[in-house]
Amino acid sequence: MDSVTTHPFLSFAPAMPQARVDTHEALVGFFQDFGFSGRGDLERLANWVLGTRDLSLSPEAALALARWRVEGWL
Repeated sequence: MDSVTTHPFLSFAPAMPQARVDTHEALVGFFQDFGFSGRGDLERLANWVLGTRDLSLSPEAALALARWRVEGWL
């Protein structure tokens, strides 16, 4: 599978604090279901979903946001 490419502005974004562990794990699992397996790709996708949003999002809210972002991506 090809490497993940996300919007270029993310490469210039400052380092952000970590999201909640359970939220991050939920997003990683969500994208693994699509066949992504590379740790770098999974990290980029999780960061793409969260963007600059509140990093205290619950796993449920983050997954809803991920579905919305993926629908727009497709």
